[in-house]
Amino acid sequence: MENIILVGMMGSGKSSVGRVLQNLLEDDFGLVDSDLAIEKKAGLKVDEIFSNKGEEYFRIMENEFLEELKISKSILSTGGGMPCFNENWHLLNNLGTTFFLFHPVHQLIGNIAKSKISRPLFNENDFRNLYEARLPIYKQSTFTINCENLHQTQIAKKIIRLYNS
Repeated sequence: MENIILVGMMGSGKSSVGRVLQNLLEDDFGLVDSDLAIEKKAGLKVDEIFSNKGEEYFRIMENEFLEELKISKSILSTGGGMPCFNENWHLLNNLGTTFFLFHPVHQLIGNIAKSKISRPLFNENDFRNLYEARLPIYKQSTFTINCENLHQTQIAKKIIRLYNS
């Protein structure tokens, strides 16, 4: 079985949906969160990498992470910008089936406002522009999941149905 790759904007629930997916798939699948893996390697949180070393450094780390990644039968939760830089989109497609967790921009902004996670690129106006710029890239995914007003479990079940079809 190939890997399940979750892509989408910050606030789309990639990490949370990844955990739910893993539980629903009865732990037959591993779970890899790219941001957590990069934080572990760098010894810094993502927001600290951005503020101390810059976005370009972080994007290089993301690309190195993907190039070195050897997984099978796993769920990969990507950082929001990962598919948009370097050769990452090509690398992601070679790793497995991509699922874009689509939310309207207003819902993402609401999710981010409720989140306790520090968001290094978050500024509402910039976020709206980033959303518009990244949408065409995300839409290249194998599947687009309309997540508007859905609970993480509902999203995960949709992914499983599509993945098994």
